[in-house]
Amino acid sequence: MFPSQEPTPDVVVRPPVPRLPIKGIQQDALSKRIRGYDNVDLKEPTGAGVFINTNEWGENETTLRLKQIDMIQKGCHIGFSGWHNFDIMAQRNSARGIICDLNPENALFLHHVLINLRASKNRLDFIQNIKIYIEAYEIGRLIRLRTDLTLSISFSPNVKDDPIYANWTHYADEVDVELKRETSWLFNDERFEHIKKLAMTDKIALITENILASKTFVQIANLLRDNAEQIDTVYISNIAHYIADKDQESFIKTIQALSSNKETILIDAINGKYASGDLVQRVTQVGVLPQLSLQQLFFADRSVIQETQPSVPALTAQSDQEPPSYALLNDPVPRNNPIVQPNIQPNVEPVNEPDPIVPHDNQARVKIMIAIIDKICFNITHQSNGRRTCSNFKHKVNLLKNIKMRLQGMEDNNLLGDAENNIIKEMRKACAQKRNALHFWAQPHSLRELETLLKEELPPIEASVLKGTQ
Repeated sequence: MFPSQEPTPDVVVRPPVPRLPIKGIQQDALSKRIRGYDNVDLKEPTGAGVFINTNEWGENETTLRLKQIDMIQKGCHIGFSGWHNFDIMAQRNSARGIICDLNPENALFLHHVLINLRASKNRLDFIQNIKIYIEAYEIGRLIRLRTDLTLSISFSPNVKDDPIYANWTHYADEVDVELKRETSWLFNDERFEHIKKLAMTDKIALITENILASKTFVQIANLLRDNAEQIDTVYISNIAHYIADKDQESFIKTIQALSSNKETILIDAINGKYASGDLVQRVTQVGVLPQLSLQQLFFADRSVIQETQPSVPALTAQSDQEPPSYALLNDPVPRNNPIVQPNIQPNVEPVNEPDPIVPHDNQARVKIMIAIIDKICFNITHQSNGRRTCSNFKHKVNLLKNIKMRLQGMEDNNLLGDAENNIIKEMRKACAQKRNALHFWAQPHSLRELETLLKEELPPIEASVLKGTQ
């Protein structure tokens, strides 16, 4: 069928992610010291890929709330993940930025972002240059060319159901969207020039580290304080969802260290009922948390999250690190600026354990099927379970999401029997679609996963029950 091409090997061994030197600019003394906290032992890609921007909702609301809170003059931003951190830095007029991630690919990508930023005349020039870089070093292309993967980047696709991404077909296309996204640092010249100035003066430091390495972040916070640098904003996305129970203390100590100033603003993202559902940002000013501990803020709904969490490896703390003790920042402090928490209330109610699933209950079966779709979509977009195909994922994910939307409207209907079987047939048809012509001989990962999940999580309906529904 394809005589001139051989199937791509199932296993790709990726080399360690390199640390590249800073060239072409005079290094800022403090940024140089911060880069000294880079954990060089973290050199293997995590498999999650690099997020160019964010797939979180509520960015406009976050921007409005950030405008309501007084800025810290010459404040420092600390954040995890990709260049969404630049959005926050541009909005808050940050004088310095520290961007960290567990995946060393993130620092490698942002290193080249800063190089292209310094070399670009304007934001349109930058967009053109960074698109060329993304297309050249995206790992799927390099694998197909069977070339060196040392500088390759595995990107995590943005599957946000926003019309602005309707024509998104390749990772590089996400960069074009930045010109239309009103909260982006690339939306206007003023924001672009602010981030470029920080890049030109080496005021953006990139490191790779586990957020659970609280001793490291305590030292970074102390270093900033000793140099009269105050932390204005901290962005952690939805990292809290992937923190194991045994590591909550280390996570909280890191957050405490980074938000020891009562004016510091925390920005994170929380899920809906299902952990792989849409993420919504929330903004919290730590110094005005009324009787609410960080434990409650991040882990009050842990029982629900664990019940529906996709199969993602939990972060683990480094056992040899014993950071100093910090008091929880939950003392009520009168402030002029109120706490801003659009999605939670200060008094968090305890979450009851979910009711046990009844095999023949229609609502329960619909929820199981929705959770199965969520898990498969998560695995597709994050290239989990040995997936290697990077392209054409969006069509399959959209097919499954359309089925999910129909299921969400069926919870109160009688789905048992033929109706349920028809939905499952549609799920199988969607999962059976092949995204890589070279893999015409192989069964898609998603189809194998679907059959396994149906067998393990959706119990068969007894004939007597079906008879009773007719």
